[in-house]
Amino acid sequence: KVVDAETLLVKRAPEDHPEHGPLERNVALLRDLATPSGGRYRILRIDCAPYGSMDMSRWGGEGEEELLPAYTNSLRLNGAVYVPLYDGPADAAALATYREAFPDCEVRGYVFDGWKPFDALHCRARALRAAP
Repeated sequence: KVVDAETLLVKRAPEDHPEHGPLERNVALLRDLATPSGGRYRILRIDCAPYGSMDMSRWGGEGEEELLPAYTNSLRLNGAVYVPLYDGPADAAALATYREAFPDCEVRGYVFDGWKPFDALHCRARALRAAP
């Protein structure tokens, strides 16, 4: 999640989760990228503890996998940041991380039992359009 031109907020998976390795490789790549001003990105991490499990074969994966919250799939709009919550153990810490990352924004969390492991607020809200 882009916080500003110099700062990124990146998911952190538990070391034993299948997403851990790919995420850490991505962070290593991000650390080497130059910001618009020529510096290096400040990378903030948001811990994502499993909140349930799902048979991933219906989404192209293999077998049962622990689900990680997609906290970085938040929506920033009109001075507020709307954070998807999963009614799990990491929700409070996720909100605290967002409040630290976006001190000038109001941070609001929303629990919904229909989030998929690959979507949340930003994905769903960007597809909305005004009625004619």
